[in-house]
Amino acid sequence: MIAIAKVYLFVALFAIFLVAYLLLPIFPATSDLALLLDIFKDPTVNFAVLIFSFLFFSMVLTLLFHVICCLVRGRDKERAQIGDVLVSEGFIDPEDLREALQEQTRKLGEVLVEAGRISPEQRDHALRVQKKTKRRIGEVLQDLGYATPGDVGWAVRQMERRIGEILLEKNKISDYDLTCVTSMNRCIKDAKGNIFVIK
Repeated sequence: MIAIAKVYLFVALFAIFLVAYLLLPIFPATSDLALLLDIFKDPTVNFAVLIFSFLFFSMVLTLLFHVICCLVRGRDKERAQIGDVLVSEGFIDPEDLREALQEQTRKLGEVLVEAGRISPEQRDHALRVQKKTKRRIGEVLQDLGYATPGDVGWAVRQMERRIGEILLEKNKISDYDLTCVTSMNRCIKDAKGNIFVIK
């Protein structure tokens, strides 16, 4: 839950308590509710105690609602991704991270073309066949004789690489940098996206 939402919730709860208190005169003076809220004989002290009670209960309910939201969503302090930690600690810049993330999302055909293992024309032909047969592109490439099982396996491994491996291969970080970041005890990300390294 973002900070402004907590403020709005707190103010709303306090307003509900205050309006309920101000509406008490519509109840008969002998009702249980009126007697419950009339704790002290001095009206000023009674009002001050009730206001502080309303503040306290509003705060408790706001915190309770926040905890429930965190448990349901599980994202208030989510585990920071290694790429985010590398950027926040100054090992890489955001552009390096973006490029590495793009490399993770490449398709199998793109990986094979970029590696020179198949031509763009072979990829396009295999994609047309795949569309008709509804089979996996790796199987189609092998059946057409454009790629070997080894080529397809290599491309799959390339696609499954982690961000750290990609950045190492591109010489954006060193083994030492990656070890430093991965050996940090705990990194958390707050609701605003700020990363905190707990050492």
